[in-house]
Amino acid sequence: MESARGVAGRSALAAAFALFLSGCNLFGDSIEQKVVDAAVANYSGTCACPYSTNGSGGLCGSASAWSTKAPNAPICYPSEVTLAMIASYLATH
Repeated sequence: MESARGVAGRSALAAAFALFLSGCNLFGDSIEQKVVDAAVANYSGTCACPYSTNGSGGLCGSASAWSTKAPNAPICYPSEVTLAMIASYLATH
């Protein structure tokens, strides 16, 4: 079993790497946008974000989960992404 110190060290390294990548844009889309895209893709409803489209093809706008602050609402904008989210994304992708 890995020690707490080892886990903390790996987490700090992942966060530092995420910070580096977030400023480098090595892969075209920013890492923050990739985190947002993953969050929206994992949302189970049809109106995750204001810019999402509803079943009729119109914009969700203020009816979106994000706008109504639904408990299961995803993040919708890169400015909402935290270092912890980046580290988690990088650990799984």
